[in-house]
Amino acid sequence: MNTTALHTKYRPDSLSKVIGHTEAVTRLKGIIASGKLPNAILITGPSGVGKTTLARAFAADLNGGISALTSGDYIEVNVADNRSIDDIRGLDRISRHRSIYGKKKVIVLDEAQALIGPALACALKTIEEPSADTIWILCSMEPEKFKSGQYRALANRCVQFNLSLPSNKDMLKQAVRIC
Repeated sequence: MNTTALHTKYRPDSLSKVIGHTEAVTRLKGIIASGKLPNAILITGPSGVGKTTLARAFAADLNGGISALTSGDYIEVNVADNRSIDDIRGLDRISRHRSIYGKKKVIVLDEAQALIGPALACALKTIEEPSADTIWILCSMEPEKFKSGQYRALANRCVQFNLSLPSNKDMLKQAVRIC
């Protein structure tokens, strides 16, 4: 019996397979095509809208396909569970290593709104003084949190995407794709 969750099983594995979020997908494809890669990206939007999926698709397209997500060049961390300063320092150390398989190492901080205190300051410093070989992607379901204080400083150092809920038309396209 296959116990893979449906949202994981049918998750798009490249930007060309993402349905909806047309503006974000177009901009991300343009970033890859231009070769002018940012140090950090902030993707915000409601829960379940596809923030992490978009980050994964971007990383796969950037580094040559879905297999890039299983290499050491892709790290995804849920900050709600791993938000100590030691966790962020560890990621900073990893970010200083060169990419092994792809163009860039991609580190995704999911639930980035959970960064607080010294860990938030450490993340800000890491993104201010980035490694040339790493792109940081922060995902958050609380865009309003990134409008003040250190969160705003963090957001200002990122290329920003704000996703909205998919339309009924997009949901139908996704259902057809799965079928």
